[in-house]
Amino acid sequence: GSPIVLSNGTCSECTGCDTAGYNTSNHCQTCNAGIVCDRGAVNATNGCQCICDSGWTGTTCSRSLCNVTVASYTNVWAQGYRTTRSYRDLLVQSNASVVATSSRADIMVLPGGSVDCTVAQSIGFYSKIYVHPGGYVNMSCIGLYSTVYYAAATSLAGTSVRPIPCAYGASNYGVAQCACPGSSTVVALQPPATTCQRPCYNGGSPNTACTSCTNCDSPVWDVSTCGTCNATLPCVHGTRDSTTCQCTCDLGWQGISCDLSYCNTTINSNWRPVWSQNYHTTRSHRYMLVHNGSSVIQTGSHCRV
Repeated sequence: GSPIVLSNGTCSECTGCDTAGYNTSNHCQTCNAGIVCDRGAVNATNGCQCICDSGWTGTTCSRSLCNVTVASYTNVWAQGYRTTRSYRDLLVQSNASVVATSSRADIMVLPGGSVDCTVAQSIGFYSKIYVHPGGYVNMSCIGLYSTVYYAAATSLAGTSVRPIPCAYGASNYGVAQCACPGSSTVVALQPPATTCQRPCYNGGSPNTACTSCTNCDSPVWDVSTCGTCNATLPCVHGTRDSTTCQCTCDLGWQGISCDLSYCNTTINSNWRPVWSQNYHTTRSHRYMLVHNGSSVIQTGSHCRV
């Protein structure tokens, strides 16, 4: 904190304490007497903030970690939904299932919905899964550093690749299994509208008119469902995987359709012209355009010549 200087030059109480929990009239040194931690205790040595009991969160430790606002989540109505993008928030509806995600997914499984897989740890690392009573999760699908929150009435199937106690949290190498605290259960707060129940796959979600899917993981997917390959995108120099719809390019080719040669490179202002013999640099990530009669003999890492 810092003192409040009055017009007569004297000091009043302090302002700008590190957190609102400090008492401004006592030099930001002690905690406010009015701090209430519903399910936790005040930490007087670390910001006068509430340190919540296991399973609780919020400024006053009044909200269960199992109660999640899902207004921005994508509704999943399809069986076998997968996505290759990170940081996806998914609300799995009844009779729908998620089989694979990239890292840091937040997945809310509603009654009748499921997370299941045929390949272990297909749900990416550092994910959070919330399971309603009546939801199903195959624990072998969950990647490391993830946490599964579940209601007491929910049974989790399968065995995690490395189960760890809830108190250890997702910062540890394993999968934390956390029963909702007290009598609380998993709750989806402010769920998105469900008027459109169009099934979309591979990262897709229904468009506003509910006539097709949008935001497919890749343009190789047809927008009708993001579930069939777009026939207008051939693999020019490669072969297409029937499951992922991705082209595996022949040696020397790249791009969605394997039509870009590795040997064709765009030269722009980031490239430095080299006109000298025996040019060298200790810096990394340098782009060098070596002209006739010049030479480069040494560089740092990640350079292009």
